[in-house]
Amino acid sequence: MAAWQIWQIVTNFGDSALLLPVAAVLVGWMLYEKAWRCATIWLLLFTPALAVVLGAKLAFLGWGIGIESLDFTGPSGHTTLSMAIYPTLAVWIVQRMPPRNHGSAYLLGWLFALVIGISRLVLHKHSVSEVVAGVALGTLVSLTWTLLSALDSRPTHHFVLASAIVIMVMCGLHGERAPTQNAIARWAIAMSGRPVAYNRYTAWPNSPYRKIRYIDPWGV
Repeated sequence: MAAWQIWQIVTNFGDSALLLPVAAVLVGWMLYEKAWRCATIWLLLFTPALAVVLGAKLAFLGWGIGIESLDFTGPSGHTTLSMAIYPTLAVWIVQRMPPRNHGSAYLLGWLFALVIGISRLVLHKHSVSEVVAGVALGTLVSLTWTLLSALDSRPTHHFVLASAIVIMVMCGLHGERAPTQNAIARWAIAMSGRPVAYNRYTAWPNSPYRKIRYIDPWGV
């Protein structure tokens, strides 16, 4: 197996086609356990983070708004979702264990998400600034949730069943790609009135980053 194929397998763990259903299972698990505060806090953190990613993409695709000097079109969606969801999921899974295990679980989830972010760089899907922004935004969600929900954590009584559901969802949806790129581009075109969406090359024709061959010039 070629190295790029391995990185593609890794990056697929950050696709919204997989992670949004995982997020739904996670929130459903919290609600089933009657951890209302945990679920509410996470949704209040996660939803604005998604809005930031979407808003940045629309601004660039529709109006060419970005930071050319940083090669920045918006936070990496894969990285943001991964950083927000995997550490949260890891901490929630170990709720039955003593609190001292929560930090280790968070770190493992965070490192896994970081590898997904790195895969976006290796595959030339995003610039360094976009991945760093995704790391920061997603970490803000998961770390804030972990700190605010620590006192409200409780043992999960359906650990095996819920974990099995998460694993089945991940196995079943791994490799699927959500049509977010085309959808966001269509919205941007409709909102801006442009005939086509901006990309890095049309927005920044003289950028020194033109030498980088982005597989996905939109950076979505």
